[in-house]
Amino acid sequence: MMPNRCLYISTLKAFLAENPLAILGALHNNYHGETLTTTDEAWKGEIDILQEVLLPWKEDTAQIIFEYEIPRLGKRIDVVLLLRGIVFCLEFKVGQKDALQADVEQVMDYALDLKNFHRFSHDKVIVPVLIPTRRNSSTTEFKPSVYEDQVYNRC
Repeated sequence: MMPNRCLYISTLKAFLAENPLAILGALHNNYHGETLTTTDEAWKGEIDILQEVLLPWKEDTAQIIFEYEIPRLGKRIDVVLLLRGIVFCLEFKVGQKDALQADVEQVMDYALDLKNFHRFSHDKVIVPVLIPTRRNSSTTEFKPSVYEDQVYNRC
């Protein structure tokens, strides 16, 4: 039975081996709203990107969760990746080129919400990552929050 706080959950290894259309089908089956073409395109884009970029970690013990609902707040994180003891909050902006300040604040809010409203995340390192899919540059540098709360900020 699928947990009702997310639309899709899998081990990373199984996710990487799965047909992208089967994952998309699982998202559809568990979604309770009206699926729009833009929603489909976004999910398909996220799946394609993640199945490519996460390949180096295919043997790691990890989980991937799509559309995770933050308890009590009704917000949904696009993707949560649990890898090597770190909680990665991934917010995709499919088709977007720029990292807008509002989008940065959105993914930071998700990270803070997990830290403060999800009991299993209180003692975890949380790294929010904004992914505008048409952006030509990226960073691998993150810095800890000035609050020493184990929530990282982008540089």
